[in-house]
Amino acid sequence: MMTAGLWKAILAIGGIVAVAAFACLFSLREGELVVVSTLGDPRRVVTQPGLHARVPWPIQTLHRFESRLRVMDLPATELLTSEKKVLVLEPFVVWRTNDARRFLEAVGSRAGAEAQLRDLVTSKLGGAIGRLPFTQVISTEPGAVQIETVLEQVRADIDRLARAELGVAVHGVGLSHLGLPLQNERSVFERMRAERERIAAGYRSEGAERAAGIRAVAEREASRILSEARREATLVRARGEAEAAGVYSAAHDQDPELYEFLRRLEAYDRILGKDATLVLAADSPLFEPLFELTPESR
Repeated sequence: MMTAGLWKAILAIGGIVAVAAFACLFSLREGELVVVSTLGDPRRVVTQPGLHARVPWPIQTLHRFESRLRVMDLPATELLTSEKKVLVLEPFVVWRTNDARRFLEAVGSRAGAEAQLRDLVTSKLGGAIGRLPFTQVISTEPGAVQIETVLEQVRADIDRLARAELGVAVHGVGLSHLGLPLQNERSVFERMRAERERIAAGYRSEGAERAAGIRAVAEREASRILSEARREATLVRARGEAEAAGVYSAAHDQDPELYEFLRRLEAYDRILGKDATLVLAADSPLFEPLFELTPESR
C-alpha cells in the first residue's frame, strides 16, 4: 500500500507540472493579437486563436491587443471653410489594430492610439474643410455637397499614416453632426430660404412662359383646323347646291308642271312651318293646285 507521504509527493509533483504547463502555455481568443517579448524585446506576434507555447515570465512577457473594429467619437470642433465661415463638426473614426508589434512600440495602448488618431483627424479634416467653399459642405442644391468625397480622402490619408506610424488601420471617418454655430444658423437658413425661393420663382416663370408658348401654338393650330373645316364645308355646300340645281333642272325638263307644283308645295311648307294653322278663303291662290285639273284628268 502507498503511504500518505507518497501520495503527498505525487500530488506535489502533479501540481508543479500543472503550474509549469500553465506557465508555458497561453491561449489566444478570436479578435485578439499577442506580442511575445523576450527580455523586453518584442520577438513574436501571434494572430491565430488557440493554445500557444511560451517561456514563463519573467523571460517572456505577453502583450494582448484587440484586433476588432473600434469606434472613437471626437468632441465637437469648429472649423473654417475657404470663405472663413464657421462650421461645427462632430467626427468619429472607425479603426483597429493591424500591426501589433508596431502598435506596441508606437502607442502601447488603446488610449495612446486614440490620442494620436484624434490629432490626425482634427488636422486632416480641418485642412480639407478649409479648402472647400461653404456651399460644397452645406447646400440644398442636388450634387453640390462634396463632404462624403472629402471624408473618404481624409480617411485614406489618415489610414496611410496610421498604418506606417501607429500599426493602426483606419476603416472609416464620418460625421455624427454637421451644422452651424447657434448664432449663425438663423441668418444662414434665411439666406438658403431666399435662394430656394429665387430658384422656385425662376422655375415658375419658366413654366408660365412655356405654357404660354404651348397655348399659342395650340390656338394657331385650332384656328388653322377651323379655317380648313369651314373651307371644306363651303366646298361641300357648293357641290351640294350645284347637284341640287342639276336635279331641279332635270326635273323641270321632264315635267315642267309637276316641277312647278312641287316647288310651290315646298314654298307652302316653308311658309307654314311645323304645327301651323292657316285659315284661307276657298278661292285663295294657295288652293289652285288642288282645284286646277288638266283636261286629261277630267
